[in-house]
Amino acid sequence: MGRTTIDRTLRGPQICSIRPRRFVFRTHRFSNVVAGLSGAFGPNDTGPHSRTEIYGADLYWKWKPANAKGGFPFVSWQTEGMYRRFGAGR
Repeated sequence: MGRTTIDRTLRGPQICSIRPRRFVFRTHRFSNVVAGLSGAFGPNDTGPHSRTEIYGADLYWKWKPANAKGGFPFVSWQTEGMYRRFGAGR
């Protein structure tokens, strides 16, 4: 039950690649933001011309006042998202 797959040999790094990037910037004295983007692209085993693409993004924000003692008080927020495009062969 399910789709029949084919066995393909990958040739070179251009077929499957992951390219993460991170951006760090300070919004003001007490706040930092870290953002990232990434992607993975390549063939899958469902057909001779089928491909899969995966995209991701993340964001982290932290606020901490200058008078914080022992690491408290602070506020932080983290969120992530992911999208996948799967091309199945026929």
